[in-house]
Amino acid sequence: KFGPSVFMPFRGRDETWEAIQQGKAISINCFECTMELAVARDCRHVICPECQALNPIFINDYSNGMEILSSRHSIHFGVAMGFKVEWCGAHYDLVQ
Repeated sequence: KFGPSVFMPFRGRDETWEAIQQGKAISINCFECTMELAVARDCRHVICPECQALNPIFINDYSNGMEILSSRHSIHFGVAMGFKVEWCGAHYDLVQ
C-alpha cells in the first residue's frame, strides 16, 4: 500500500538484480536526491535505496514520431527496489 486506496505489487531486490543481469534494466535518476539508479525497465515506480523516495518511471515513446512521456504504459507495473548503479559492478554495461 502506497497511499489511501493505492495498492501496487512490490517487486523486490531479487527481481531488480535479475533484470540487471539479463540486460533488462534501465538507469534513472531519483527525483529527490538525484542518485543514479538501475531498475527493471517494466516497472512503473522505483524506490530509491538512498532517500527512500518513490519515483515514477517515465517511458519515452517515439512510435508515432512524437516523444510522449508517460508513466502509464500497459506492460509496466509495480514498484521495484532500485539499485545504485555502483552496486551493478561488471553488469553496469547491461543497464540502458
